[in-house]
Amino acid sequence: MKKSVEIEAYCSACKKVTTQDATYVGKFLRDRKCKECGAIESGDKGKLLKAYADDMVDRVLTKPYRLRKEWQEKRGDMLHSLPGRILRRPFREVDQLSDMLGESKEPEKDTNSKDKDSPEGK
Repeated sequence: MKKSVEIEAYCSACKKVTTQDATYVGKFLRDRKCKECGAIESGDKGKLLKAYADDMVDRVLTKPYRLRKEWQEKRGDMLHSLPGRILRRPFREVDQLSDMLGESKEPEKDTNSKDKDSPEGK
């Protein structure tokens, strides 16, 4: 899940503390964009992927405990929701990983091409 928040941080391009838009993927900081100069500072993708992999291992190892606890608290709800959760999980992980790597899910629209329905395209 990708989200953007506004933060105050040091900009290496401006050489001062500025307001920046920070993009988080899950709990990991992917990049920051300075609102004053527009400079984008991205984290090291290798370190980001390592942190993501470490987090994934931790989640996999603690999943049996979390499922048991959920089963004890709300059996009926879990019986109905578990099949859908199992089917959706791989897709959510792929989405999160592509967000983390900065890959877009949809191809960018070509703004230079003429739309056949527009007056210029006819």
